[in-house]
Amino acid sequence: MSTLRIGSKGPEVERLQRLLNVKPPDGDFGPKTAAAVREFQQSHGLVADGVVGPKTWEAIEKGGVTGGGGGSGSTTPTPAEPTPGGTDGPAPQPGSSITIQQLRAIFTQAPLKKLEGYLPYLNSAMTEAQINTKLRKSAFLAQLAHESLEFVYMKEQGGRSYFMRMYDITGNRPKKARELGNLTPGDGARYPGRGPIQVTGKNNYRDCGKALGLDLVNHPELVETPSIAFRASAWFWRSRGINEAADRGDFKRVTRIINGGLTHYEDRLKYYNRALKVL
Repeated sequence: MSTLRIGSKGPEVERLQRLLNVKPPDGDFGPKTAAAVREFQQSHGLVADGVVGPKTWEAIEKGGVTGGGGGSGSTTPTPAEPTPGGTDGPAPQPGSSITIQQLRAIFTQAPLKKLEGYLPYLNSAMTEAQINTKLRKSAFLAQLAHESLEFVYMKEQGGRSYFMRMYDITGNRPKKARELGNLTPGDGARYPGRGPIQVTGKNNYRDCGKALGLDLVNHPELVETPSIAFRASAWFWRSRGINEAADRGDFKRVTRIINGGLTHYEDRLKYYNRALKVL
């Protein structure tokens, strides 16, 4: 069976819609069908990304459909529909998983509903990047908590003019723009920091997309969606060898790799120590 996602059309989509009780079954994979797919995935232990790959097809073919009726049924606060690509992976393994109780004890200011929505994506991303020990998970969660203000933000704060000044070849820091791969005017605004640990610059979007099997150069906004945001942050973590620093308990080194320095180190350390006690 083909991999189906938003934009797919044809008999396979119509068959999928009938299996998931999406009405009308018009053969056009739109947001309503994606919502039904995510609902099915979430209820069957799959990563709820709305993309129908081999594992989702297998689960559907086994007759596990519960008749979702086409509604989202999901608590995940997804800001946009993931369009190309997807994960379609299994539920996270115990070595990397954390519980909602543990996450609440670390992210004490975040709303419970948001934590419940994000937890499957967080666990899946940690599994993917082998963030699977107490030291690794504590360091990763501490940096996520600080960088995103406990999941308040999935995108760097600032408007177009700010991003152009900071990251564009025509802005105030052309050398930095070149280092980030922002060589075309407008790239600064297209590729600002996204994700709970921010992926910034065209080069990083390209490399991250290549690793995740996604076209993030043409669809950078995907990094703001939960199913991709946590994977992108985990990609950055693993690609920079941060697990090794975490294994040594060198949280200052972890922070320098993430931040480039030790900005707001005490706040990061607060979360780190909290996570070490909780996990």
